[in-house]
Amino acid sequence: MNEIYLLHENYIETVELSFKRYNYSLLPWSESGLGIIGPRGVGKTTLFLQHLKEVYDSPEYGLYISADHPVVLAKGLLQIAKEHFQLRGKCLVIDEIHKYPNW
Repeated sequence: MNEIYLLHENYIETVELSFKRYNYSLLPWSESGLGIIGPRGVGKTTLFLQHLKEVYDSPEYGLYISADHPVVLAKGLLQIAKEHFQLRGKCLVIDEIHKYPNW
């Protein structure tokens, strides 16, 4: 999971919290499942990354992965999710899920 955590950290370090989209506070962050759909470039990824950065101080608790990344593809979504939640994980954000093979 160390390589997955490093990927997460690379995404998180570029995210700013000084500005949030108007709908950030409207999202039901406490739900057990949340999906955001929309056109490219409207800020879906940024919303999730801001939430993770604001709420979880470590990828061990709140983890972002992109389903089309080669490391994620090699390890597999199910394996990543299983290990994440076995290792104290509370939140898993999967981006680009539509690009995952056989999804």
